[in-house]
Amino acid sequence: MMLYPVFKGREIKIITMKAYAYFLILLAGVFTFAACDKDDDLTSDPETSIVDIASSNNQFSMLVTLLERSNLVTTLDDEGPFTVFAPTNDAFNQLGINIDSISDIELRNILLYHVIPGEIQSADLPAGQTYAATAATNAPELNRLSLLINKSATGIVLNANSTVTNKDMAADNGVIHTIDQVLLPLDIKGHVDANPDLSSLTTGITTAPGDLDNMLSSEGPYTVFAPVNSAFEDISDTVSGFTPEELNTVLRYHIIDNVNLLSNDITDNMVLEAINGQTFTVDLEAGPMIFDQSGQSTSFVLFDIQTTNGVIHLVDNVLIPNLDS
Repeated sequence: MMLYPVFKGREIKIITMKAYAYFLILLAGVFTFAACDKDDDLTSDPETSIVDIASSNNQFSMLVTLLERSNLVTTLDDEGPFTVFAPTNDAFNQLGINIDSISDIELRNILLYHVIPGEIQSADLPAGQTYAATAATNAPELNRLSLLINKSATGIVLNANSTVTNKDMAADNGVIHTIDQVLLPLDIKGHVDANPDLSSLTTGITTAPGDLDNMLSSEGPYTVFAPVNSAFEDISDTVSGFTPEELNTVLRYHIIDNVNLLSNDITDNMVLEAINGQTFTVDLEAGPMIFDQSGQSTSFVLFDIQTTNGVIHLVDNVLIPNLDS
């Protein structure tokens, strides 16, 4: 069984491969951080805040300067608690972007993408893949953007490219983890590429005609029902027999355009029209499950991976449209 825990605030919400729990609650198990017990000890003016610790460390001087420019110092000096993944000066220098050319609004959201409300120590992270809801939001919906965290025996990696180099620097209002690359909010294509369990989908998107690569990086919004690798493995013989045009039709059957459809927006027996013009139905009472044009039932693995241009829901089957139409 695959588990994809989702951090929201100071809780870990977990959706299992067979997500038969209440769909709108979005969890099969909840683990509360021990950090919750510390709230009563915090004041609105922590003696040693996250900003104090960053300001006292020369390797974070660029970060502190940018926090000041974005008016986030007061925020991170507040009670919290917060978890901050703090890029070093070297990380900013490697970014390859002139920070001065970024608008204050965009810069603020980039910095907030490094902040998770709630205190998450490294030991709190389960092994494997976790999606955390950051303090950054998408526009115009203002949903909290997701961050992919992968914890293994070799360390902790964020969005597949930024490594935690120093962990668990304690402050009175949270914790700092040093990272070696600046995190930039990801669009749908970026999140698909970052998750190794979506590598089969990545291959399909890049090889099928129809320019899905660029579409899933465009403004959107889109809602994508993304099959995990095992879904493609289960029908590998069928997939290998698809013509390029059929593969394009199948992949487009997983995408809804012009909507950022979160799980709590889905109603029982909702019929959704994909960008290939065909429909499928979401049945909440049955699991929840998706019933596609072939009559196949598909379960959800994880809901609500929020990106800058839409939302991704992981599913355990490849949705099959009518290929004769």
